[in-house]
Amino acid sequence: SYDWLALLANLELLVPEGVVLKRLEPADKGAVLKLSASARNLSAVRKFIESLESSSFFSEIFLTEQTFMKEGEQKGLNFSVTCKVTAP
Repeated sequence: SYDWLALLANLELLVPEGVVLKRLEPADKGAVLKLSASARNLSAVRKFIESLESSSFFSEIFLTEQTFMKEGEQKGLNFSVTCKVTAP
């Protein structure tokens, strides 16, 4: 089980402009956390992954899926990342 308050506080600091978290989902009996999000562009996805990698709170970060989307005039992409939560 996670310390959800600490987890959310850390994520709030790590999510860059242009990225919106949509879903947090524990997986593999809580050993892995799946983050589903959307971003304006690939650069924003890269910044988010680099932020997670620079944090001592997360490890083993992997981009597991990405799909490009267009809604009206807005373009972007949906993506998912899995990671381990390493902090207590």
